[in-house]
Amino acid sequence: MSDLDVKKQYPILWWTPWFTDRNKWEGVVVDNCGLLYTCKFTLDRSVYDEAKVIVYHGSAFNPKEVSSVDDVKSGKKAWVLETGK
Repeated sequence: MSDLDVKKQYPILWWTPWFTDRNKWEGVVVDNCGLLYTCKFTLDRSVYDEAKVIVYHGSAFNPKEVSSVDDVKSGKKAWVLETGK
């Protein structure tokens, strides 16, 4: 596989961990959409600028600790509040 065949990978940033399990979604890649890119879940906030989606887990959600609302208002990012088990 050449460098041209490698799909671009975008991070999906978990702002808060999944309950107390920090590793449940870390590194999981989504590649079942038939698109020219994949998405990879991470808790690494250093990839914030690259991420288009920021996920908050409901049980750990604190409205005082959210990422920049300006990025959401401008359409640069989307917030997701995940509450499932």
